[in-house]
Amino acid sequence: MKNRKLRTWGRTILVPESTSSVAKFNFDDLCGQPLSAADYLEVTKNFGTVFLLKVPKMDLNMKDMVRFFSTSLRGLS
Repeated sequence: MKNRKLRTWGRTILVPESTSSVAKFNFDDLCGQPLSAADYLEVTKNFGTVFLLKVPKMDLNMKDMVRFFSTSLRGLS
């Protein structure tokens, strides 16, 4: 399914590609949005497997992005 919509806490999370148990996001689609832990939990409730593509190479000059990314992954585990 393309562009499935998940609704949580008054927000809509757009899932670019999915099946009944697998979701595929580009990094910016999931981690580049102002989402909360509750949003990531909603993703994990709906999908047993989440693929994250186009993850940028991160270095020490990108501390905020690294912190956000690691926090996001904790929400998905």
